[in-house]
Amino acid sequence: MPSEWQGEACVLSAVLRTDVLVVGAGGAGCRAAYEALRAGSHVTLLLKGKLGSSGATAYKVQDAAAFQAATGEGDPSDSPQAHFNDIMAAGLGVCDPRLATILAEEAPALYRDLTALGLPWIRNESGRPFMFSGAFTKTLRAYRMPDHARPIVDVLGRELRRLGCSI
Repeated sequence: MPSEWQGEACVLSAVLRTDVLVVGAGGAGCRAAYEALRAGSHVTLLLKGKLGSSGATAYKVQDAAAFQAATGEGDPSDSPQAHFNDIMAAGLGVCDPRLATILAEEAPALYRDLTALGLPWIRNESGRPFMFSGAFTKTLRAYRMPDHARPIVDVLGRELRRLGCSI
């Protein structure tokens, strides 16, 4: 204990009743809270800032970001296996194959889920999502969103409130 605290008592007590406590409200924290709420748990989200502007996901580092998912929309021959192969090739042996598998296999469903929640993807003149190739592949699988990845925490934050998450 630091010397300036010696001889003093500092007590913080609170009672928190929750099924799931999620610490952090970036994209990962919001997604974890969202999934726990959908599973029927009472969820408390603990964050140091304001929901929607807390965490690295909301931190704007460029005008737009991308979400990669092998949906087949940009290239009908694309697949989660091809996405996995691209991740592993780009990682030059440093990627965890188990995590790369989860990312590649779950990304299409997460893309559809974010779309259903109202994520405002950047669209081309015909109204289809603007897609490009990126992250060491020539396959069109990157969906663009405005404001870097902030729309992800915006739509998830709105849904967390709607589902009754304690914040």
